[in-house]
Parts: sequence; C-alpha cells; structure tokens
Amino acid sequence: MRRHVSVRFLVSVGSTIVLMALLMPMAQAQVTWNVDMGAQSKDYAKQALAFLPNEIWIYAGDSITWTSEVDEVHTVSFLKQASGGAPVAGTTRPAAGAGCTGGSQGGAVAFPPSGSSFNGTSCVSSPILVEGGTYTVTFPSAGNFKFVCLIHRDMTGAVHVLPKSATLPYNQFDYDKIAAEQANALINDAGGAKAQSGHPGTGTNQVVSPGELLATGGGKQFLSIMRFLPTKIVVHAGDTVEWTDTDPATPHTVTFTPPGVQGTVLQPGAGAVVGANAALDDDGARHGTVPNTAGTATVCGANTTCFNSGIYGPAAQDQTAQTALGVTRIRVTFPTPGTYDYYCILHGADLGMAGTVVVLK
Repeated sequence: MRRHVSVRFLVSVGSTIVLMALLMPMAQAQVTWNVDMGAQSKDYAKQALAFLPNEIWIYAGDSITWTSEVDEVHTVSFLKQASGGAPVAGTTRPAAGAGCTGGSQGGAVAFPPSGSSFNGTSCVSSPILVEGGTYTVTFPSAGNFKFVCLIHRDMTGAVHVLPKSATLPYNQFDYDKIAAEQANALINDAGGAKAQSGHPGTGTNQVVSPGELLATGGGKQFLSIMRFLPTKIVVHAGDTVEWTDTDPATPHTVTFTPPGVQGTVLQPGAGAVVGANAALDDDGARHGTVPNTAGTATVCGANTTCFNSGIYGPAAQDQTAQTALGVTRIRVTFPTPGTYDYYCILHGADLGMAGTVVVLK
C-alpha cells in the first residue's frame, strides 16, 4: 500500500515539475543569420551589387554572417553611428582599403576580426571580400544600424536589432526567399538597364556601359552590366569613338595597352592618362589618340601605343558637400586602320569587361 502511494506521489511531483517548466518563459538562444553579398550572371556580365536581402530584423545578442557570392569585390562595413542610424558628428566615410582606420573613424585596426561586436560606438568593417569570403558581426544591444559597402557607394542596408520581448517578422527561410527574389529581379532587368541608356552621347560612334539603381526600405541596390556595348565597334580612319558610363554608380576605365601588358601596370587613379594628345574637350570629355608613340619602356614598351582614360563615370550625388562633375565621357580618335583591343582596369581581369575597335580605311 505504501509502495503504491509512493509511486503516485513521485508521478505527481514529476508532473508538477513539467508543468512549471512549461509555464516558465524559455530563454531565447542566440542565432546567427545569413545574408548574401551580390549575385551575377553565368558570364559575369550582369552584376547585382546588393546585400541580399539588405534589410534584416534580429534579436539583441544575435549575429549575422555575410557571404560573398560573386567575383566582384565588396565589403560589409558598419561606420560609427547612433542607435538610430545617424552618423556620429565629425566622422566621414573611409576608403575601402583603409577600413576603420580611415575617414575619421578612429579605429585601432582597419579590419576588426570576423565575429566582432557592433553597437554604434566604434567602426566594424570586413576586409575586401571575394567570392566565398565571409564576415560575421554580433549585435549586443537593440538599435537600428546602417551598413554599407565601402567599394560601392550605393550598396547599402539596415539591421534592426530588437529586444527579446519583440516579435521578429521573418525567419531565415523568409530571408532566403527574399534574397532570391531580389537577385532575380536585378539580374533579369538587364533589358531595362540598357533601355535607360537612351542617346547617351554627341555622335554616332557610341559605346555605353549601362546600369540601373533600385531601392528598398532598407537601402539601395543596383545592377551593373560589366560590358562595353557594343563590345565590338567598326569605324573608319579618322573617326572618333565616344564612351559613356550610364551606370548610376559604377565607374570604369577605357584602357588600350599592347598584348601582354597587365591591368595592374596602369593604376586607375583619377586623371591617370598615358597616351599622346590626351586632353579635355570643351565639354569636359577626356580625349586621346590611338595609336600614338607616347609609350615608355616601363609601362608599355618604347614607342608603343598606350592610353588609359583614368576613372570616368557619372558624378556622385551631393551629400554634405558638393561633388565635382569630373570626367563623364571618354573620346578616342583613330587615324590609322587596324584592330585595337581595350579593357576596363577595374573589371576587365575578373569580369571580362573588354572591347575591340576595328578601324577600316
């Protein structure tokens, strides 16, 4: 009899413990979320320069891992800011290579290690990431934080860090679906980007590099078509070809070098031009001649044709200070028949951005 009573008592105690456990609030485990960086077509020509997705809601204590999915380079960078996303007074955007030590960020190191925490008080930035590269940031406290790619000014996003008492609107499955939809929309809208080119220049021998800028509630994303269109253009001796970058955010170069000269030899610094008769036209376009005899033994070989436009493209929008117009078009005159190959220093080697000018008599 006692034995029977004892067993019933133990069962009751066990049931009570289980019931109490069910009634107690469960501690929420810290989660690492995943976000993609970029998408591309199989031939690398169409580049979605975007965080996918570029807006995410998480709990305080959670982490996010960004993974580069493309051959184009990116960073994921959180600059000094208040919990509402406003930049800290006196700080400016650093160059990609400087990371957190540049642009008045005042960081001790350029690129804090993956897994570093961010609460707005100090900069956290990945190094330049290539395909397969990852970078993780942990968010210890609630707030709304902007993040950027230091290489592509119009590639931005936002992280909303909520207290544990809040309800998250999406799970990882939802974010993966949103990312796929955004990537597909950008990559497959290449026709729309080309249509935006319209009539970009002043003459008939036109080459363009189009793109298209989009936005979400979290920031900006854009499509760049990393090609000179048309890739091959046929003109006559004495004609001039004009290149216009109609991409809203991605700069390029037009660089003619002899076979075997690598793009790293000619650095794409602003205004860096190697070539004869390179000057600015009245409307600000940079104008050169190919072929020419202004090459040097260290750059192109003695008396060998070499022309580098330097970086050109639409001027950045004014932010806190006015932005100069800069060089928006490149013109090259071809006095001699022949076939002349060229490429973009920034995007030629990795993404195949190159072209040919065939000059007939």
